[in-house]
Amino acid sequence: KDYPRLRQAARRSRVRLRVLERHGLPFLVHRYRLRFGMVAGFASFCFLLWFLSLFIWNVKIVGNDAISTGDMLALLKDYGIAQGERISDVDVKNLPQTIMLANPDISWMSINVNGCTMTVEVSERVYPPESIDRKQPCNIKAARDGRILDYQVMLGEVVVSRGDAVVQGDLLISGVQEYTNGLTAMHHASAVVMAETERVLSVEVPYVQRIEQPTGREWTRKVFQLFHLKIPLFLGSVHGDYDRTVEKSPLVLGGVELPVSVTTATFREKTVADVQYTPEEALEMARAQMVNKAGEELAGITVRSSTESIEQLEHSLRLSVKFICEENIAMEEEILIF
Repeated sequence: KDYPRLRQAARRSRVRLRVLERHGLPFLVHRYRLRFGMVAGFASFCFLLWFLSLFIWNVKIVGNDAISTGDMLALLKDYGIAQGERISDVDVKNLPQTIMLANPDISWMSINVNGCTMTVEVSERVYPPESIDRKQPCNIKAARDGRILDYQVMLGEVVVSRGDAVVQGDLLISGVQEYTNGLTAMHHASAVVMAETERVLSVEVPYVQRIEQPTGREWTRKVFQLFHLKIPLFLGSVHGDYDRTVEKSPLVLGGVELPVSVTTATFREKTVADVQYTPEEALEMARAQMVNKAGEELAGITVRSSTESIEQLEHSLRLSVKFICEENIAMEEEILIF
């Protein structure tokens, strides 16, 4: 900026100045003043950066435990909170109250915006355990047939003995108590009655089954996604019967998941054929199914012994297992007072 002053001094001293080098932004801009493409590119970059900053790039969920992150993201998407949505369209002040009123499992929620990341903090509602109305008189009856092994009575009058055989609905512990003076009182009977019970479970396996088998052929299809814009990176389509697996690979920069991803779908061709099983193979399959069925239906029950019976039918094999169990058959039944 002092160059004009140097020229005046040089003229008075009859000295000629010669510029050897030029440095600085004004000279750089002047050098490329006719390259309109660079100017347009820089302006487009600034505009694109500003335009992308108007949208949500990432949604974070904090504080959820019982409600899965996937369910929370699906819920928020219904209210316009998702990747690619405009930040200005989200009412961060009033929307949390709207979501809480519509979803009783959420007791508190806040929405915070930091740049292009929207953080949703939630607190889940903790429900008190269901309480039993101890003021209501009730009897203890048998929930199923069995033979009484032992009992532990907290309140009520025992009307059965150890070794007694009972059927479903029989009275075990009475909530009606009679005193020696002739008075009668009603209580909420409470007891644990252990009994030997019998349960029979059956499974049936056909000899001929339609089985899906892979052919070994597979295709891969990829899709590039930017916000809501999806660009397929393949040609052609997939036909026939197949199993599909989808894997999404988002672009992560500095620990932040950007709204740029590549989704890869893998299609594995399969065919359906009838497979003939021998009685031995069908029995092995039936036993495997029986293990799973018994694990579900006899959960929490002690199995003392089991006896299986096999019946070969015309088109299938039936496996029945009789389980001798030990379980609590006490069932509360309200005493109706008119």
